[in-house]
Amino acid sequence: MSLAPIATADQVEQLLTGPGLTLLDFWQLTCAPCRALEPRLDAVLRRHPDVRAARIDVDSDLETASRFRC
Repeated sequence: MSLAPIATADQVEQLLTGPGLTLLDFWQLTCAPCRALEPRLDAVLRRHPDVRAARIDVDSDLETASRFRC
C-alpha cells in the first residue's frame, strides 16, 4: 500500500488549499512505470513527512486528471 492514498476530486481540493507542499501522483493501475515509481515516491514521502501526497487514478477520475492536463 502506497503512502499516498487515492484521492477524490474533493480531497484534492482540500489538499491544494491547505498549507505547505502537496504532491499529486497521477497514476494508472495498469501502468508499469507508475508501479515502478511508487516505491521511490514512498521513500521521498518517508523522508519528508511534512509533504502531503495523494494519488489520482486517471482511469476513474478523468476530470481531475484533465484539470491538470494529465
